Amino acid sequence: ALAAIEAQTSALIETLERYRTGDAFDALGDLRDGWAELSRILDGDIDRDFRARIDAALEEEAAEVAETRALIERQVALNRRLALAAALAALAAAGLTLVLVDRRVRQPAERVIAGVARFGTGDYAHRIGLDGGDELSRIGHALDGMAARIEDRARTLADRRADLERQVAERTAQLSEMLDRAQTAERNRRMMLSDVSHELKTPLTLIRGEADIALRSSGDDPAALREAL
Repeated sequence: ALAAIEAQTSALIETLERYRTGDAFDALGDLRDGWAELSRILDGDIDRDFRARIDAALEEEAAEVAETRALIERQVALNRRLALAAALAALAAAGLTLVLVDRRVRQPAERVIAGVARFGTGDYAHRIGLDGGDELSRIGHALDGMAARIEDRARTLADRRADLERQVAERTAQLSEMLDRAQTAERNRRMMLSDVSHELKTPLTLIRGEADIALRSSGDDPAALREAL
């Protein structure tokens, strides 16, 4: 459009230059015809056609501006949608990060803490059971291994203690049996001494009585004393 306006402007300048120099009037011959032609050029070519071209160019430029504005608005709307999508993606990524942190940090940490609490109560058969190669998993594996070793030692100690209790019970039973035998022997000894004392008391009384009688009645008679003894 600008090229067409420029071409028409150049043509009008050449025509007006011809009228300014008088060449156009000389070609027409009649001065009135020249002024009429010049008036037509001024009214038609300049006022109507030139203005129409300028208006058309302005309309085209306005249309391009409107199209550019619409394109910018669409781009702005697209940018807004992209920003919203980016924000939603960021929120989704943050939520996923929280889920991953919860799954890989909080939950394993809670399992480790719960396992340590169970170990503190003496439940060494409990296992934390974390899978993976991160720090918490290695800590869980170390604690599980420690609990397994403590459980084995506790089982061994329990077996030894049970064996000692069995040996102590057997020894106690033996000592109790020996004590019963000693008590029985003591009773038997006492009964025997009582019986012996009872059995010896009567003969000794008789012997003592005979000796007293012999001492009193025999006097200095050795034969009588010998007979009594």
